[in-house]
Amino acid sequence: KILHSHLKKHETQKFEYLRKEAYNESEKRFKCKLCRTKYKFFSNLKAHLNSVHKEEEEFLNREIKDLELKFGCHECDERFLSANIVAYHLLHAHKDQGSRCKLCYKMFTKRSYLISHQASVHKNESEFLSREITASDLKYSCSECDKKFVSQVILKAHLRNHKAQKFEFLRQEAFNAAEKVYRCKLCYTEYKHFSDLICHTSSIHKADVELLQRIIKDDE
Repeated sequence: KILHSHLKKHETQKFEYLRKEAYNESEKRFKCKLCRTKYKFFSNLKAHLNSVHKEEEEFLNREIKDLELKFGCHECDERFLSANIVAYHLLHAHKDQGSRCKLCYKMFTKRSYLISHQASVHKNESEFLSREITASDLKYSCSECDKKFVSQVILKAHLRNHKAQKFEFLRQEAFNAAEKVYRCKLCYTEYKHFSDLICHTSSIHKADVELLQRIIKDDE
């Protein structure tokens, strides 16, 4: 009993050096320097550090450099020391933003929609759904943004989204309401679906993007 009491005292003093550094006077909160979660009481912050950040304790008693923050959040601009911290941040800081697919980062308003999506779209990557995704798993990087993926297939689908966004400005202009088709403004080829027009534009007219972004005069 005496030993237990003695050990409890050590536990209480363990993170005492953080009390002043962690406290934000204006917010009246104690902030975790690793995941930036805020607590009203210092005792709650200490419990959090003991349970969530055991693997990162070495960073608590020194300054963290920007170069060490290699893991970015896909919901905001925050960057962190590890994939584990990002996962915790996503779960708590963005918990009210619906359900996000951990493989392609697509958001869903209901968890049932997410489960259905993963079962149909990511059936070949199911092994990653049942375990934590590590930095070494994310081998495929997007050339258009800072997102990384576990497979070439998911990356290609993601790049198609970038391509679609690139030509989104054409959607309204290209649509012929009377005929219910999308017409290419350069060669007048017609498509039933906007996605087909995008494929056509990006492969046939990739050198004519400047023309697509402006009004084409009759004498051209």
